[in-house]
Order: sequence, then structure tokens, then C-alpha cells
Amino acid sequence: MMCRFEELSVEDGEIVRAWLAHEAVNPWVCIDDWDAFFAWASQNPDYYMFKATADGEMLGVFDLEIAGDRGFICVVIDPARQGKGYGKRLLKQFLQGARQLTRNSLAVIEAGIFPGNTGSVRCFTACGFQRCGRGEDGEERYEYIF
Repeated sequence: MMCRFEELSVEDGEIVRAWLAHEAVNPWVCIDDWDAFFAWASQNPDYYMFKATADGEMLGVFDLEIAGDRGFICVVIDPARQGKGYGKRLLKQFLQGARQLTRNSLAVIEAGIFPGNTGSVRCFTACGFQRCGRGEDGEERYEYIF
């Protein structure tokens, strides 16, 4: 399955809000007010938000905040598609195109995954991320080195 990565738009908010409220996503993503977050991120030149689409359907959302040559990623996959390999396939495609999408010479992408989120751990490690420590909010940190 090949997908396209396009900039996330305000029109995508209804779908993203529904995903964030879903029980499979809500415990793991710390965004309480999507509209405020989207407004902030849209004005931040170091923050990129993409949607992964195929056949006209949104499959996932990829947020990447860049600091120097490091990116900090958050991924949300459509809850109806979780556990079916979509996350792994989409994350691999995203990593292949991340430098081009952001027009940045990234060296590392880092992810924070909260304890208990075993699906995300499996997905990220299958895509080449290695555990590198613990974050200040208690999440496990994983990094992908280009």
C-alpha cells in the first residue's frame, strides 16, 4: 500500500478530534484541545503536521517538531485500522520521506511512548527505533537514526 503524505488542514479537524477521543488513542496522546493545538502548531515554523491518505481516505496523522537536526514525532493511526499493520507500513513510508517532506537534514527522529502502549512499541521498534531512555513525563524514549 502506497500512501500520500499531505499537510494536515483545519478541514481535517473533525476526523482528528474523533480519533483523539477514541479509547484506543485517548490514553496515549496528550492533546486536550485539538483546535488550540492545531492553531499553535500551524504558526510554528518548526512544527509539521501531515496526514497519510490512500484512495481518498485519511489513514493516520504524523506530527513532527524539529529542533536542529532532531525531530520529535507523534503518530495517530485511524483507530479502525490499528492492529492491522497500517502503523508499521505508514511509519516506514514516512521515515523514507521525512527529510524531503520537511526540507530538513534530520539525523534523528525521537518518539515518546507511554508505558502500556505495547502496540506503539512494537510498531516503532519494527521500523528501526531503539529505546534510548525515559522522558520527563514518564514516557519511554525511542530514537531512529538516519
